[in-house]
Amino acid sequence: MKHKITLKILCYALLGVIVAGCYLYFQINPAVLIRTEISPIDEETYKQLILYDKEKYSDKSKFQEISFSLKVNYPREIQNLEVEIPEYITELLGSDLYLGAKYKEYNDEKSAQFVHEAEIILYTGEVSKEEIKSMLDSGKVQLGWDYKGERVFQIYNIGDTVVFIK
Repeated sequence: MKHKITLKILCYALLGVIVAGCYLYFQINPAVLIRTEISPIDEETYKQLILYDKEKYSDKSKFQEISFSLKVNYPREIQNLEVEIPEYITELLGSDLYLGAKYKEYNDEKSAQFVHEAEIILYTGEVSKEEIKSMLDSGKVQLGWDYKGERVFQIYNIGDTVVFIK
């Protein structure tokens, strides 16, 4: 009986240490969510594309849409948050695949949140999913911020966030 009580106390103490560690970690590090979804384009987008060149864009299956989303929630103790996102689509995929995009970005310092979103249309032709992912593997997102007088950096690979949706 005494061993069970001692074991429970040790478990609660360990749980307390883990919770305290997580709390301290998120006091000095932002919570980052990066998602890159690649899916076939919808019918409405395809109808707009064929208005430009019906012969070139005759096969809807050769188009993909990339939805890229970066959300950073950062603690108030962090100062001077900087986010570097490369001109990733035109540089990583090349102008042969890239057709166009819509971008939205804002940094709301009151709610301590940075958001970057992009909707990108690609003409993939005969390029496979593996080739697209491989191209995105070289894309990096870098976060930098000041915490107690020190500059801190984190780097994320865009290719690691790719999800193909049917």
